[in-house]
Amino acid sequence: MSKQTTVPSGCPIHKKNSQTSDQSSSQSKCPNSSNNTSETTNPIVHSGDALSPDNQMPTLGQHQMPGQQIPLPTSRVISSIPKAHSSDNWVYPSPQQFYNALVRKGWDTPEESIETMVDIHNFLNEEAWNEILKWERMKKCTPPPFDRHDWTIDRCGKEVRYVIDYYSGPDEGDTPIFYLDVRPALDSIDSIVDRIKVATKGTFEQFRERAKSARAGVQKSSGGDRT
Repeated sequence: MSKQTTVPSGCPIHKKNSQTSDQSSSQSKCPNSSNNTSETTNPIVHSGDALSPDNQMPTLGQHQMPGQQIPLPTSRVISSIPKAHSSDNWVYPSPQQFYNALVRKGWDTPEESIETMVDIHNFLNEEAWNEILKWERMKKCTPPPFDRHDWTIDRCGKEVRYVIDYYSGPDEGDTPIFYLDVRPALDSIDSIVDRIKVATKGTFEQFRERAKSARAGVQKSSGGDRT
């Protein structure tokens, strides 16, 4: 699913540089890979950097980089994106960390635009997460059962196996809640047919009710037109 995401008009990428003759100033550039091989733009090589176990990315400090002229905020914003297998959400980098990351990559980095660049970064991540949620709403996830039993019954002299899954739900106050999922095992043609019948029964009943209501509405409308 694709979506055209509009960056807020106040972001610097909307501002055109009116100076066409002088494009060398780092203050007028967006951060992109630089061919400049001077000492000020070469990437800083970090060997043995500790990687975060969450995303396998280097953990960037909040210290100012050598040659940095403008102090940048070190506060971080908590995103709406949850971490897997955790109750916490991802936290966006601070402007100082964002700046440090760009310097590490050897990019021309206008210090005065870093805070706005972080806002754009966070905005686009939130939009991407919202698009993912649209896809994921089509799927239904259930917690894994904490127990499973197989029961075998005698049906007119024939052994029939049932599968029973036990699920725990959110407690209602001090009362624990449990759910059962009981169905015939898919080990015979009869059991498969029975599962299909039960799965489609509710759908067909809803279809019949909607068709019945539609017919009743048509008849009522036709009766009201008589003079």
